[in-house]
Amino acid sequence: RLLALIRRARLPRPLVNTPLRGFEVDFFWEAERLVVEVDGFAFHGSQQSFIQDRRRDADLTNAGYRVIRLSWEDIDNRPEATIVVLAQALMRC
Repeated sequence: RLLALIRRARLPRPLVNTPLRGFEVDFFWEAERLVVEVDGFAFHGSQQSFIQDRRRDADLTNAGYRVIRLSWEDIDNRPEATIVVLAQALMRC
């Protein structure tokens, strides 16, 4: 769904489900060094997932990447706001 929003907004196409520093990231804009992770409670609702996500974010951030986390609710219920967040993040590069 996020990829469809990105296409409709004519934002640059990211790599999808791609390896980066030993992790698989959901969306990655290589030139901008931007990672977007989409979190749903079903897969990220446990304490272990929460901890692993924070460790991943810290590792990627320390390596010079920017990490943005979006929820499925953001994508489904706030698509325009979600695109604004992405567009602004991509412009800051």
